[in-house]
Amino acid sequence: MHPKIKAWIVDHRREQKERVQNNRRRRNDIWSWGKPLLDDLTPRDLLRFRASSTLCRAVEAVGGRVKEADIHGKLTFTVSGRDIECVVKEKMTRPIKRLEGEAGQWTAYPNHHNSGLTSSGFLRAQISTWLPGEQPQWIESPRRPFSQLIPAIVGAILASVPCLIEWERKREEERVRRQEEERCRWELRRIKEVDDSRWARFRSLATNWREKQLLDEFIIELEVRLASEGDQTLGEMTTSAWIEWAKGRAAEMDPFSGGVAGLFRSVQRS
Repeated sequence: MHPKIKAWIVDHRREQKERVQNNRRRRNDIWSWGKPLLDDLTPRDLLRFRASSTLCRAVEAVGGRVKEADIHGKLTFTVSGRDIECVVKEKMTRPIKRLEGEAGQWTAYPNHHNSGLTSSGFLRAQISTWLPGEQPQWIESPRRPFSQLIPAIVGAILASVPCLIEWERKREEERVRRQEEERCRWELRRIKEVDDSRWARFRSLATNWREKQLLDEFIIELEVRLASEGDQTLGEMTTSAWIEWAKGRAAEMDPFSGGVAGLFRSVQRS
């Protein structure tokens, strides 16, 4: 038996002993709770173990490696640098009436299965690694025992590697394409934000220009009135000083103070 499958039997015996010992220690403590005793492996369990072992050997014979083997039935093979998961499990069926006694004790691991189902007496295998299309599956029958299915299973495992590589290549191309599309969208958003900011600056300069024209007219009117009214002192400043202050502030709003090139340099910096 393959070492990784043989380890299932070793682990089962170890867990059996541990549960017996734990239950003995807890026997006198009514408030203590322990796991139920673990039944011996059944013929169906051992049949599945042997089938899994044969499959592992067959994959290794064509250059693969058994990376992991889970007692629930999941086997992970490494072939050409890719991990391919395959399950070997009981083909379950729903009985007409609930099985009781020995008929219902077909496995030492009832918790691994739906309690409303029972073994059909046949094994099934399936590649569980996601592949394009349907996942390959094989089911025993009276005319085709599991041993006769193994060549097809191994062949499908080997054939799935280039399919997986091609799928990974396409997925990477799709990732790069989406990344490039996102980069283009981001660049378009950035360009629009810059353009909108510049346009807002350009419009504000136009508003400043109109406002400066209004202010200049207003200041001219103030100067005309000052000439007729005369200069007056208002606190620490005279009316003429106030007019000079207004001229200075109005000059700050002149978008053409640096010429047309200066105006657009201001727009460009926005």
